[in-house]
Amino acid sequence: MKRRKFIQQSSVLAFAAAVPSLGFAQGNKMDRIGLTTVVFRDRFEATSQDLKDKLTLPEVPEYFVDRFKIHNVEFWSRHFESTSKAYLSDLSVKLKESACQLIDIQVDTKNDISDTNEENRLKGIQEMKDWIDVASFLGSKFVRVSQMRKSYDKSVESLRELLKYATKKQVTLLVENHFDMYSKLENQLNLVKDIRNKHFGLLADFGNYPAESRIEALVYIAPNTKLVSAKTTEFSDQMEHLSFDFNQCISIFEDSGYKGIYSLEQWSKLKPGDDPERFTDWMIEQVLATI
Repeated sequence: MKRRKFIQQSSVLAFAAAVPSLGFAQGNKMDRIGLTTVVFRDRFEATSQDLKDKLTLPEVPEYFVDRFKIHNVEFWSRHFESTSKAYLSDLSVKLKESACQLIDIQVDTKNDISDTNEENRLKGIQEMKDWIDVASFLGSKFVRVSQMRKSYDKSVESLRELLKYATKKQVTLLVENHFDMYSKLENQLNLVKDIRNKHFGLLADFGNYPAESRIEALVYIAPNTKLVSAKTTEFSDQMEHLSFDFNQCISIFEDSGYKGIYSLEQWSKLKPGDDPERFTDWMIEQVLATI
């Protein structure tokens, strides 16, 4: 046990020296790969009705490193069992022990910050501020803002207010094409023009555009993207990705000069026999072959 602890502490120091911020060591492609807990949603109590091989958030850093050699961790807000100081402190320790960095929290809130109902909008803002606090405590640079479905103008107003708070916490807010108004390219481009702040950027999700506009949209948003959700969806039994050209999507960002992290994600209705670990292995292989 003491030897393991010494090794873990040594790896933390080595990792911190090599990675002073959200950047990554030159020449190590694995440092540009992240992984979200969304992939393993069937193993978390909060997101699975048929729980198999239960996984908890504090177990994730060691699991991601031991199984996939991935140190860039992305948490889904629904997988937090608590946001108490004790729970977050333990989570922080687990991240450090495995030499991991939390790159993003994918936040889902009950209330919509773009709501025209002022009471609901303010509730949504407070929910987001609470998650910004969590991100700041855990050292996450990014927070993915929850879906915005109601009013573009209200979303801009709320984001500007949240950015004042996030800036003080040294947290960058990301807006994703998340099956909401920002899955429309025009709205994304307008938002970039309307909100000019170094603590704001886009999160590009490969899977969340209509098929007919996916490639064009990714090309347009790539220059303003700060994190990529390298999502896959349906696979065949022979592990062929059926929905779109995953490698082409990566190439779009590489050609644009993107130097950030590709956070691996898979989302579709899981069928009997589907193996999230196999999906992850496939995604790692494809990213490494393309970047």
